Amino acid sequence: MLQSATLSSASILLAILTALYGLFYPAIKETIDLEVLKGARAKDNGPSHDKAVKAFNGKALPLALGALLIALVYIPELYKQATASIGYLADYGIKGTEYDITAAAFMAVGLFILMQAVNIIRLGLKTFNKMRKLRVPKKDDKTAGA
Repeated sequence: MLQSATLSSASILLAILTALYGLFYPAIKETIDLEVLKGARAKDNGPSHDKAVKAFNGKALPLALGALLIALVYIPELYKQATASIGYLADYGIKGTEYDITAAAFMAVGLFILMQAVNIIRLGLKTFNKMRKLRVPKKDDKTAGA
C-alpha cells in the first residue's frame, strides 16, 4: 500500500519544481528568443552569448537536473502503482476493484512530474543550443558565420 508520505513528498517537490519553473521561465524564454547574428556581424554575438551562458548555467541547467532527479526518484513507485492498478483492473474488472484514492492521486502527481521534467529538459536543451549558436567565432575559426 502506498504511504501518504510518498504522495505528500511528491506533491511538495512538484510544487517547488513548478514554482522554480515559473520563476526561471522568462529568462530561459528570453534566451531562446535571442537573435543569432551571422556572417560579418557574428562577432557582435558576445553580449548575447554571455547572457545565454548565465541563463543556461544559472537557471536552465540546475532546473533540468533537479527535474530529472525528482522524476528518477518517483519513476519506480509510479511504475509499481500503475502496474498494480492495471493488474487489478485486468483480474477483477472495473467493478471488482477497490478505489485507492492515495494511489490514484500519486499516479496523477507522478505523471505531472514526468511531463514537467520532459518540458524543462527540452527547454534546457534549447537554451544550450542557443548558447552554442551565439558563440563568438575565433579569428581562425573556419566555421565563422556558417
